[in-house]
Amino acid sequence: MPSFSPEFQLAIACILPQGDARSQRMERLLEAGIDWPLMLRVLERHRIAGLATTALRPYADGIPAETWQVLQQAMRRDGMENLRQAMASRSAVEALARSGVACAVLKGVTVGQLAYGSETIRHSRDIDMVILPEDIWKADDVLRGMGYRREMPEPDWSRERIQRSQLHQKHFGYFHDQHKMKLELHARLCNNRFLTPLHFDPKRVMLVKLAGCGVSLPTLPIRDLVLHLCLHGTSHSWMRLKWLADIVALLHTWSAAELQELAAYAKECRLERQLAQAVALSEALCDASLPITFPPSNRVKIATRLAVSILSAGQGADDPYSHMFNTSFIELSQFLVSHNARSLAAQVGDLATSGGYYSNHNIVAVAPKRMLEWLQKRTRQLLR
Repeated sequence: MPSFSPEFQLAIACILPQGDARSQRMERLLEAGIDWPLMLRVLERHRIAGLATTALRPYADGIPAETWQVLQQAMRRDGMENLRQAMASRSAVEALARSGVACAVLKGVTVGQLAYGSETIRHSRDIDMVILPEDIWKADDVLRGMGYRREMPEPDWSRERIQRSQLHQKHFGYFHDQHKMKLELHARLCNNRFLTPLHFDPKRVMLVKLAGCGVSLPTLPIRDLVLHLCLHGTSHSWMRLKWLADIVALLHTWSAAELQELAAYAKECRLERQLAQAVALSEALCDASLPITFPPSNRVKIATRLAVSILSAGQGADDPYSHMFNTSFIELSQFLVSHNARSLAAQVGDLATSGGYYSNHNIVAVAPKRMLEWLQKRTRQLLR
């Protein structure tokens, strides 16, 4: 693995479970000296300001006052936004239930509660919900009746065109103009229809009570939830520490027997490589010791190296899309963890069409197009 900047190393330390290992690593890094403006950029890039503020609180006296103030403000902002999302999620769940649509909340505030004991610490950008595929149009009517404006697929698309696009895209995207709230409605758990049998089952949901606001929200059962987080992380090449932090926080208290059962379930769901990559990253970056064994896989090794490269780019502070080939690396990672020819073929279709949402996202033209965009960006920066 490559060497990392002290700031990126400190960010990694901030996502470790509380204990002596985290304290010793943080104390060593803080004593050596931290570039705090760079550190703030790293935390923003990986969306872990709340986790970092919590972890750094015992060392606040040694942090510049302006930096500590920025961290506290970011944590308060994320906390207030998460509470807003919790209330909006409850309203959507109840409205859908009244129309006979079962759903579960993915990621977001429910994962924050399960992983960190509070829905206010983990950064959450939007609300993600999953429903049964046959309920998509009924749910679409409900959400639009609540004031959500559908942004994706485009409102003027015919139902036939949308149904074709759903072969390669799993969700509808909405925005509530009054409440400034984004919501994604998923008809399945993965874009690639042939990658995994993992699916939403309304009879197998887990209710999570949020400590801060007292709201109870449905989510996936815990093993399904962990595998979905691994699936999501792998689909983006784990480009944010936030996603790895969730895995470390959820699994570090599991027994060896529970972890082995999870590995067996992952194999059953054809997500063994996704879980293996999550474990490999946890061990490589966080020194996590998770007693799970997987068959040797060069694909997982390569995907893990790509993920580390993307995570740590620019001392851990660079936006993953600011580097010319990072998006291609992310797409390559998706191929590396596909399990058979059918899922590989579906992945090619997903990239070639992107569900019809991005007409310029053609797999043949994407590399030269991105190179040109990168050159244009660099030219503008040099001319400033």
